[in-house]
Amino acid sequence: MSAHFTADPAATGAAVFPARLEWLALSAAFADEVPVIADRDDLVVSVAPGAGGDAPACFYPHRALIEVDGDHLGVDPATVDPANLSDRTRYAPAWGALTHECGHAKHTVWEPPDGAPPAVVAAALLLEEPRMEAAQIRRRPDDRHWLRACVKGIVATDLHLFADPVTAPKMTPADAAHTAALLLGRADGRVLTHAEVYPVARVIEDVLGTDVLGKLRAVWRQALRTADDAGEEMLDLGRQEVTEFRSRDNYEDIPRALDALDGSLGLSRPGAARLVVIVSDGDYRRTPRRDGQTKLDRLRASGCAVLWLTTSDTDTPLAGATVHVLTDPTMAARAIGHAATSALRAARH
Repeated sequence: MSAHFTADPAATGAAVFPARLEWLALSAAFADEVPVIADRDDLVVSVAPGAGGDAPACFYPHRALIEVDGDHLGVDPATVDPANLSDRTRYAPAWGALTHECGHAKHTVWEPPDGAPPAVVAAALLLEEPRMEAAQIRRRPDDRHWLRACVKGIVATDLHLFADPVTAPKMTPADAAHTAALLLGRADGRVLTHAEVYPVARVIEDVLGTDVLGKLRAVWRQALRTADDAGEEMLDLGRQEVTEFRSRDNYEDIPRALDALDGSLGLSRPGAARLVVIVSDGDYRRTPRRDGQTKLDRLRASGCAVLWLTTSDTDTPLAGATVHVLTDPTMAARAIGHAATSALRAARH
């Protein structure tokens, strides 16, 4: 499911003025109900096929605009009467999408600061999804019904929530981390139940491992307790999403560490500049060294820069990384900055 909340002040809606009369009438009818749900009276609503960008719905805070993709309505727009509470059941997923965006309008009151790392922002906004919905149902418990309808009718289709784990598409670590935040986070936020997400939770744990999943769970549970305006705390949680790894029993699991970072931060996804920094002597056992090299090669092939910091000329970094030996602790910050620039430049060629 594509991102459906944008803090970009330059972002514009996809279909602000629906062309057909029935969609215009429906947009106005939805807008009439929004003030109660969002506790705001300044919101504009557009419902039309293709609205919402690449997502089922989207909130544009700088324009006070909610868009809902009419393709998810499922009924003739001319027959819709949202003022009639019982009528909403016919298009429950779409009404749930509207309710979700109303939740953003009310509870997502922080914005990423300029210059924040894109991967950190993406992770923080991912955590915002279950955090915001949990806040919405604390304020309006009955909205849980509609949010569940949206998750089951729209989100779950994208994430294969109810698919047979044997036949569902194989999860990558990135998929698993993303799905964990959206679905297991919603279970902890009491929008979904733990029984409903149990099958996919097992798959996620198989992909990420118990330790990594446990660290992710601690992060999103902290997010669920975070206030609406605590943007710095949300960004800190975005930075934490499975960046801490420990070596036990004299065994450094570099491939799993790289997988977990990729899953949390999307290091292998093309787009913005990406840099992973490894501080290690590279003294790994044969299997993790071989598998770690494969993971590192995959990251580099995707355009992610790799900076390897060592403290000795005798260290053995994996092949392909930009290597920098730290010799003077007082110059470490400057040296790392120069080395990171070199790594990013190398990744572009």
